[in-house]
Amino acid sequence: MHYAATYGENYEKQRLAGWNVNEADAKHNWSDLVGKVQENVKRTNFGYKVALRDANVKYLNYYASIVAPNIVKLEGRKGDV
Repeated sequence: MHYAATYGENYEKQRLAGWNVNEADAKHNWSDLVGKVQENVKRTNFGYKVALRDANVKYLNYYASIVAPNIVKLEGRKGDV
């Protein structure tokens, strides 16, 4: 996201980073940038899930933490597993 700060001077990339070039004094639209970053993360995550599925990898959508040697604790939305 820090690259977005330099796009004010780089007009051909402004719209991609949330800048509004129609105003005389260009202003950055933070919510547009956040939305585009979130879209990119979702698209990337989907690609990874598809690649894992195609490789017959069992995907577990949990938070994991190591609690002891050889023991991993999985935590989902509904609590511990």
